[in-house]
Amino acid sequence: MQKFLMKKPTPPIKCLGCPRLFVPQRPNQRYHEGWCQKGTNKHKRTGPRAGYPDPHWNLINALVLFLTENAPQNAVGYRLHSRELDITLPWPGSLRRNGTRPKESKDFQLDELPLLPLLTSYEVIWVYAGGGALPSYPPKIVSPGWVDDMRNMGEVGRRLRLYLARRRKEDAVAAEVHKELIALAHSGTSVVHQLPPHQLPPDQQGQPDDDTSGT
Repeated sequence: MQKFLMKKPTPPIKCLGCPRLFVPQRPNQRYHEGWCQKGTNKHKRTGPRAGYPDPHWNLINALVLFLTENAPQNAVGYRLHSRELDITLPWPGSLRRNGTRPKESKDFQLDELPLLPLLTSYEVIWVYAGGGALPSYPPKIVSPGWVDDMRNMGEVGRRLRLYLARRRKEDAVAAEVHKELIALAHSGTSVVHQLPPHQLPPDQQGQPDDDTSGT
């Protein structure tokens, strides 16, 4: 005689996303509907988002030393201008390395490590207690030595993507020209590639006051 075993009914549980009771269909089901779980996760984070990793300690020390030695007496912060992107960092309201997004602050604190979109040099602008900001005089240029992925960070990311696309195009054109020059050289064709004056040998550079009129 075949025996039939009756399965014990699963008791209802309370949804973690709302007051509703439901019978879970899976052992690990804790929400009665997918949209309820999404709504809960949307409001789950109450503290600051995770920060971005710090650069290598020797780069941090070098920047701290630069700021310590060069900051004017009444300076309370600084900004960094990127000539390549034509933008001054930090962009107002942008994310910072510690994961916060200050709404009012338009500058880095003197002890703050910036997020940087390019591995390049930046012009330093000092910020003073009254809120005024002035470029260094004489100009101060700093090369922190690190880069962060900022391609999806608002206006900074937009300008960065355009700059990188332009660079890729310029590099592709330069590579094609170089390839053609190599082909000409292999064919025995004489190729004269005129260097800019500052790259010529010293005996061919001439002097600033040389008369080039031919008289």
